[in-house]
Formats: sequence, C-alpha cells, structure tokens
Amino acid sequence: MPSSGVRTFKKKRAYRRRLAWGILVASAIFALFQFFLQLSSGQIIGRLMNTFSLTAFGGGILIGSYYYVYLLLQVPAGLLLDRYGPRAILSGGAMVMCIGCALFGTAGSLAFALSGRILMGVGAAFAFVGCLNLISIWFPARQFSFLAALVEAGGMIVSIIGNFWLANFVSSVGWRYAIVMSSVLSGVISILLYLIVRNSSHQKRKQKESAGSLKKGLSQLMTQPIIWVNGIYCGAMFSVITVFIALWAIPFFRLAHHISLVSATVVASALYLGVAVGGPILGWLDHFYRRQILWLTALCGAVLMALCIYWMQIPLYFLAVLLFLLGICASTYVLNFAVASELSAPANRATAIGLTNAICVLFSPILQAIIGYLITYFNGGKTYGMVVTHSLPHFQWALSVMPLLFVIAAILSPLLTRSSVEEIR
Repeated sequence: MPSSGVRTFKKKRAYRRRLAWGILVASAIFALFQFFLQLSSGQIIGRLMNTFSLTAFGGGILIGSYYYVYLLLQVPAGLLLDRYGPRAILSGGAMVMCIGCALFGTAGSLAFALSGRILMGVGAAFAFVGCLNLISIWFPARQFSFLAALVEAGGMIVSIIGNFWLANFVSSVGWRYAIVMSSVLSGVISILLYLIVRNSSHQKRKQKESAGSLKKGLSQLMTQPIIWVNGIYCGAMFSVITVFIALWAIPFFRLAHHISLVSATVVASALYLGVAVGGPILGWLDHFYRRQILWLTALCGAVLMALCIYWMQIPLYFLAVLLFLLGICASTYVLNFAVASELSAPANRATAIGLTNAICVLFSPILQAIIGYLITYFNGGKTYGMVVTHSLPHFQWALSVMPLLFVIAAILSPLLTRSSVEEIR
C-alpha cells in the first residue's frame, strides 16, 4: 500500500507538471501574439498615414491608441485575474482582440480604424499579465524571473520572424490583409486558451471572498513609492522596443541609410534578438547580481542608443551589432516584473504585475505621440504621404529623448536592489 501511494503521488505530480507546462505554453502563445501585434507598427505606419491622410503626429496617435487602452486596463486586468482566475479572462481577451483586428483591418474611415485599434488594445491588455500570473500560480517563485524572461525571449523571436514576414507581406499584398489574418489567429487562440488553461484550486476557493482584500491590496501597492520607481525603470528600458524599434526605427533607418523596408526590418530585428538572448541570461543572473545588472545595463544602453541615432557612417552590419547589444541591455525590464512579484502578497500578485506593466506601458503612447509631434513640428507641419520626413536632423532631434530614458533608469537603479525590496517586504 505505501508503494501504491507513492506511485499515485508521483503520477499526480507528473500530471501537474505536464499541466503546468501546457498552461504556460497556451498562455505564452497569446502573449507572443500580442507582442507581435504590439511591435509591428513600424511596418504599417507609412501605409496607415497614406491610407488615412495622416501626418506623423496623427499616425502616432492612431498607433498609440492601442497603448492608451492597454495601459488603462492593466490594473483592472490584474484585479480580474486575481478575482476570477485566468481561464475565462484570457479566452475572452483573445476574442475581443479578434473583433478589434477584424474592425481595424477592414476600416474604411479613421473612426472605424481607431475603434478597431482600441479593441485590439482591450483584448491584448490581459495577455502578458495573465501569462505571468499563471507562472506565479503553477511554478515555484524562484523560477519566476527565468520563465518570464523565456516568455519575453519567445516574444522577441516571434517579432523577428513575424516582422520580417510582415514587411514582405505588406509590401506585396497590403497591411489590411495582414491584420485580417491576425483576426483569424486571435479567434483560434481564444478557443485554445479556454480548452487548456485551468485556474488553480486555491483561486477557486478564494473566488467569492477576495474582492475586499484585493482592493485593500491595490491601495497598499499604490502607496508604495518603490512600485512607481520600479514601473518607471521598466518603462524607460522597455521604450526602446515599443517606441523606437516598433514604430520609429524603421522609417529612421530607411531615411538615414537609404535602405528598403525589408532591409530596415532585418536590421531593426537585431534588437529583438538581443532581448531574446539577454532576457533569460539576466533572468538567471538576477538572483545573484541584480544591483550590478540594473545600473550597468542602463548606462550602456544610453551610449548604444546615442550611437544608433547619431552615427550615420556606420556600416549596416555594425549597426545590427549595436542594436543586438542594445537589446541585451534593454532586456533588464523583465527583472522589474520579478520585483513586482516579490513586493506583493500571493493574492495580489497579478494586480502588482498589472500595475507595474501599466506604469511601464504608459511611456509608449506618450513618447510615440511626442516624437511624432516633434517630427511634425520640425517639418513645419508638413506631411509627406508614406514618408515620415525628408529631414534626417529633424528625425534625430526628435529621437534624442531615447538616450535620456536610459540615464533616468540608471539614476533610479539603486532603489531596486534585492536588499531594498526585502526591507520593504
């Protein structure tokens, strides 16, 4: 009988392990697809401006609308995940994204395009937070940084492959068909999530009694200055991806180096590869060298970012190397979600992650619009159809805010060491 009990225990443990990895893969697919949509703006921004007769500022607003609603829903998304569990929430979010992509891809007017883009942001708001929440539920805490970094690495690899495909597809077929195909994939992901994802038994027991404690936990989180410092650091580092690479880098590289859309996409993808390589490595080293990682990557990132913007005689292969190194530096933002998880109680973990992600993503719509406004301002309010600007100095002046973000992150890094977090806990 004892041996029978041991075998039963081993079978249950093996089943739970397989279930945990299956749930992680399913939720990661949603997160990876959301990354692809989030980071593909650079391939379609010129054609969107041409389709709807927009200036660079107007294009930045349309693309940034995704981030506006994504940002606003991060904390509610965390509360809903903590309250009801990830299964229905994630599946519903993917279906809303499906509807948003369909509306955006078929829009005949700016109003419908804006509505579709907003719905895409609504659905996407649950993807990353839900995936990290599932990691915190189904895996040991010591594995959080590494697994979160693996998800991010997967997102970057998907972005490399997806953006290269998208650049060719948009050039030959058009942006509308690409977005409509994304709608179909979102619907498939919604069904997959509902079939595979499971809420933990702990969440099921707490479902009806946790609303008050969740609100109290949110209030406590929002009154902790380190949560805001953590989010600002995360946003400063992540902006090189969502603001520079995802939107303005491709038109900038095309203007500065006189290359095609596909070539610019290939060069820009080097940064995604850097994040994919750097994230898991830094996630593994986080337990030992967090303090050194946070300040050193921020300072190196500032130097690399400035070189990418101002060094115009640089060979393309060396530009790709700089972007790869910049991606390694930028991947430090993954550690901020580990900090958020460490700062919160288990019942409020998704809320803490959502709040951190909200502060982080806040940088994206603001900076996308600011850079677009600066370009339009320096252009004298002129629009050039599918071309953002004909003036390289105007573009460089507008992008000068990017190195400053890394400097800000370096200044904040001493506040986020492991010892500082443990003192607050």
